[in-house]
Amino acid sequence: MIKRIISSIVLLIVSFGMMLIMEISAASFDTSIKVYDYANLLEDSEEKTLSTMANEISERLQLDTVIVTIRDSEGKSSMEYADDFFDYNGFGYGNDYTGILLLVNMQEREVWISTTGKAIRYFNDNDIDKTIDVIYGDLKNGEYFNSAYKFLKTVDSHVNEYINWEKVKDLPLHLRYSRIQILAVCLIIGLTVSAIVLGVMLGLHRLSFSPAPNASVYLTDKEVSLFRSEDRFMSTHTSRRSRNSSSSGGGSRGGGSTHTSSSGRSHGGGGRKF
Repeated sequence: MIKRIISSIVLLIVSFGMMLIMEISAASFDTSIKVYDYANLLEDSEEKTLSTMANEISERLQLDTVIVTIRDSEGKSSMEYADDFFDYNGFGYGNDYTGILLLVNMQEREVWISTTGKAIRYFNDNDIDKTIDVIYGDLKNGEYFNSAYKFLKTVDSHVNEYINWEKVKDLPLHLRYSRIQILAVCLIIGLTVSAIVLGVMLGLHRLSFSPAPNASVYLTDKEVSLFRSEDRFMSTHTSRRSRNSSSSGGGSRGGGSTHTSSSGRSHGGGGRKF
């Protein structure tokens, strides 16, 4: 009993201490910059351009969008560093700390994308892979400004697409599409069905006009042949084999896999060596 009480007290102290560290760290950190080029991969003008762009996207989408480059991950994995940098420095919009962070880890030659809050829904595992595909070539070729710029543009377009889809997916058909679009779809469906029916009818018409057999077929040495020919069905055997199948929800909307960071928050994410 005493051990349980002591464990609970220790856990409370640790949790309070972690929260206090996060608050102090966040209070002393300027989260308006958005781009932190600790690896010195960017020119000052490039860094400023990206930061301005990231700020505009962050405010408009209510999605904190951050870029970090490092040469020393301080003994952490890229995932741990990205998650901790976002959490302990006070990033994120709303109560769920919505945001996305791009980490370029030059020590490991690895890129990592970390998501939090609504961004976990915006970017499932497949979306993160596709985003990395967009910037991968530039990263590999040392075009770090281009890769960061493409990352921001991809985040902007993808989140806008997601939000717009969420707005219209539950609307009635007549509100989701214009009358012209609905009529065009109906016309295409009508023409397709008509073509199929016409094809079937033509096929049946050809079969009904098969030429009648000549009377000589039934004659053998000028006598009528009335022998009957038939096929008899004896037996059949059907074997069945089970087949394993697997499916993945990576391409669907609704978020991907998550993990818990050292701060206790949920993050999505993914990365790749370059």
